Amino acid sequence: MNDTTRVYFAESVTANQRTRFTLEVLREAEGGYRLIQRRWNHQLDLIDQDSQLTAATKAELKAMPLGHKRLVRQLRQSAFWGDDGA
Repeated sequence: MNDTTRVYFAESVTANQRTRFTLEVLREAEGGYRLIQRRWNHQLDLIDQDSQLTAATKAELKAMPLGHKRLVRQLRQSAFWGDDGA
């Protein structure tokens, strides 16, 4: 079975309520991580843009160039990176 577990999630909506951004990190069953960044049309609840990155470890994920968007900054400053045995 291919179970994934959400280990981090954040979202932001623009001031005009037209665009929503989400950032999600999933832990794969085999131990790796998948980071999903999406831009949504908030009014229609449709995905406009989707990007996914995979990494074997948190350290590998942290070393990736994820950009400097607000949700990425929140992820970089979050407790997600703490030592939880992963």
